[in-house]
Amino acid sequence: QISIPTANVWVPDILINEFVDVGKSPDIPYVYVTHEGLVQNYKPIQVVTVCTLNIYNFPFDVQKCSLTFQS
Repeated sequence: QISIPTANVWVPDILINEFVDVGKSPDIPYVYVTHEGLVQNYKPIQVVTVCTLNIYNFPFDVQKCSLTFQS
């Protein structure tokens, strides 16, 4: 794989519909391109979101929280 400066490629803006607060993450200066043409862009973020909990069956409850991504 090779690395290319992020400033030289189009990078989509990724939004999470359910977020309440998002922590700042450092800008990653490079994207990586594999020999197959796959472009990989890694940008870790910490997201705070709201999830409705159903604790009726506590301590045997199971929670499912959905995140919807868009660009």
